[in-house]
Amino acid sequence: MAQTSIDKSINLYTYRVTWSEEDKEFLGLCAEFPSLSWLAETPEAALKGIIEVVTEVVDDMKEASEAIPEPLLTKQFSGKFMVRVLPELHRQLAIEAAEAGVSLNRLVSSRLSGTSYRIPTKQKMNITTEETVKLDLEKSYVDIKKAHAKIMSALQKYQKDRAAELEEAK
Repeated sequence: MAQTSIDKSINLYTYRVTWSEEDKEFLGLCAEFPSLSWLAETPEAALKGIIEVVTEVVDDMKEASEAIPEPLLTKQFSGKFMVRVLPELHRQLAIEAAEAGVSLNRLVSSRLSGTSYRIPTKQKMNITTEETVKLDLEKSYVDIKKAHAKIMSALQKYQKDRAAELEEAK
């Protein structure tokens, strides 16, 4: 692979190196370029490889006057996003937020950040469905994590296949 000059913005992209059990190698990824990946025997080589691939792609995009993705690190975020959930889950979360004495927004935000609000013991004893709601929410969370793992696995397979296609095209 030809060396190209690394633009400063290349270093601002979001890189990740993970182990690919399927390939028995380390996999370098870039969040801003989800179709790109690089397999290598060491984490360092996987990182170096994905940075080189991103550099080449950015150089090609510049030559073709194509829009280049903005690094997530420099992108401005509002702190707001909309999530669609099943009405039953919406109801369960609203009940739990009310029982905890916080807004639905604060409850969901705390869940996303990995913290939780505790329902006071007095309220917990008076509410018979609280334990059921809690178990349903925990099950939903586990189901979401399983679905996320399946999606990530499929994405990694796609990236590997796409890299192989690109390699064959060279």
